[in-house]
Amino acid sequence: MLEVIGAGVDHSADIDVDFARVFAASSLKAIIDENLSKEGVTVPSRDQSKLSFANKRAASNLTLAYMLRPSIRPGTSSFTLAEIPYVLVSSLLFPVVCLPLGGFTDIDDLGFYWFNLTLHVLCQIYLGQLLSFAMPSTYGVRSVYDPFEILPSMEVAGVLCNSVFVLFMGSNPPVSTILRGYKWIFDATPHRCSSMLFTALLFGSCSDDEYAQIAKMH
Repeated sequence: MLEVIGAGVDHSADIDVDFARVFAASSLKAIIDENLSKEGVTVPSRDQSKLSFANKRAASNLTLAYMLRPSIRPGTSSFTLAEIPYVLVSSLLFPVVCLPLGGFTDIDDLGFYWFNLTLHVLCQIYLGQLLSFAMPSTYGVRSVYDPFEILPSMEVAGVLCNSVFVLFMGSNPPVSTILRGYKWIFDATPHRCSSMLFTALLFGSCSDDEYAQIAKMH
């Protein structure tokens, strides 16, 4: 079309030309119309059968799973491994600084506490990744505090799971006071393992006399 109307040839401002009419009357426009009117271009061809699609999509189930699940791709394996060195370093700061202030100076206890805390934090991180991949990101719940804020469904599910796990990990209420119908939640709570190890590590190092006093109290 630019070739027909001579675009860029004359820059005079006083030329009044109907470029659409010039293009419609040109020989190039006639050639374009002739090519477009052929069978198989814009006109259905009688010599070819209609297209039939046996499947709704050309991709296989494995290809679809590969595209929808980033966690199974080899390129995103670093997404789940990058947290490990960060958690190892950050989890070391708490026992090194806080436990000696509480009177726990045994190196073996500090090392075991650090290892247990690292596993606990990694469990929280991978649980959050599981919810972020499993929950839809386009739906949410309206916030109670701000009516214009929409909380993602992943965030709501994470808070709900965390609340249930903290409630039923055996600290408060104790395991003995949990009703029989809810004991299965305690058994399914992953936080109970690290909580029991923390309790045994910090409060289980007692002398024989202290053990005897505790036995008399109970």
